[in-house]
Amino acid sequence: SSAFAGGSVGLLQPSSSRRKRKSIIVTVMLLIVSVLILIFGLAATTRTQNITVGGYYSGVILGFGSFLGIIGAHLIENKRQMLVASIVFISFGVVAAFCCAIVDGVFAARHIYATQCHQVAGWLFSVFARAVTTSNLA
Repeated sequence: SSAFAGGSVGLLQPSSSRRKRKSIIVTVMLLIVSVLILIFGLAATTRTQNITVGGYYSGVILGFGSFLGIIGAHLIENKRQMLVASIVFISFGVVAAFCCAIVDGVFAARHIYATQCHQVAGWLFSVFARAVTTSNLA
């Protein structure tokens, strides 16, 4: 009998303990990534005075979702509800990460554009002021 005919189903699916271990490893790695997002987001927020950075919000949501996933993997009762809540929070965290990246990028681009416009305006003003003062002296 072949593996696809149903003779040995064990070859196609990993055991339950192996799947549980892999899911916990992936969830712990997601928790580490979310903590890194939180650390870098808070560092960026405290380093910039004139640009607001909101990218660390997604790190908080992803961290909470992965924490629920780790707890849910070890539960016996209410395991399904905890894992569903974990999936919901992780999904919201991924959506929040994309939204925060777009919003932070727009704010940074506006700040860069405003800074460049201010520098160009200052340069034009200094050139114009030099031209006016030299024409008045002659």
